[in-house]
Parts: sequence; structure tokens; C-alpha cells
Amino acid sequence: MSTTSCTLKHSFVTSRGTSESAKNILSGTGDLGGGDAPIPEKQLKAAAHPTVELPSVLVGIAVFYNLPGDLAGIRLSGPVLANIYLGKTTSWRDPRSLS
Repeated sequence: MSTTSCTLKHSFVTSRGTSESAKNILSGTGDLGGGDAPIPEKQLKAAAHPTVELPSVLVGIAVFYNLPGDLAGIRLSGPVLANIYLGKTTSWRDPRSLS
């Protein structure tokens, strides 16, 4: 089994949002960062230095909506919310959103 050692002499960490953290890490101007979303594989491969992502926490997100009329029929399951965020569901009248 092969091991690699690394000595970290200085590290640069700033408290920024997801996008600023990713930009700093990928450009080589930051050593550690955090964010709510993973960095796309293509961007990781193009980073200034070898970069590793370590998933560590799940983030809870509250979803609020304000629609006119009766909302009793709206059903926001995990897959429905995922499709809304992915842009696959673009109307509240989508059958998957209605119970």
C-alpha cells in the first residue's frame, strides 16, 4: 500500500458563499472552502491544483410558495422538488405536482 504525505505550511480560508469558495479553490487562491452544492467534475479537473471534495453535511432547505387559489392539491415530494430545481417542472399544473 502506497501513502503520500503532505505538509501544509500555510492555509488560506475565507468565509464566503458557495460560488466564491469554489472560485477561490479552483483558481488556487484558497486552500479550504465550503458550500451547499458540489463543484461539477469538469471544473474540478480544470482546477489550478489537484482538488478534492469531501461531502460532510446535508443542508435542510425550507420551500415557500405563494400561489393564488386552493393549494390543497399541491404535492411537493422530494422528486417533484428536484425536478423544479432542475428546471424539468416549470408549471404548478404539472401532474407530478398535483395529488
